[in-house]
Amino acid sequence: MINEQLVPAGNGDLLLRNQDKIIETLEITRENLICALKTEQILRENKVFLECNKDLLATNLTALQALQIAQDAKEYNSLLNESLEIAQNIQNDMKQLRESEERGNK
Repeated sequence: MINEQLVPAGNGDLLLRNQDKIIETLEITRENLICALKTEQILRENKVFLECNKDLLATNLTALQALQIAQDAKEYNSLLNESLEIAQNIQNDMKQLRESEERGNK
């Protein structure tokens, strides 16, 4: 990360406050993407079964869609909150950097 390169260069006040939380979020996102890819692969491999059992799929599809929409909304809300927090932290860090530069130029 750029932040990790800037700190050894003498910018110690630029430490990312929520680095562990950000890494955890990225790991969860990675796990969700892997799950989605595996699910998609299983559905492609079992296309004939799904076509023969459309009634079974249709009865459960509405419930699955409702669960998926709720989960998507929850994940979106969480990611949005984290993005806003990251943006705020970046703004604070940039302000501190500017103030540090201004003190150094005087």
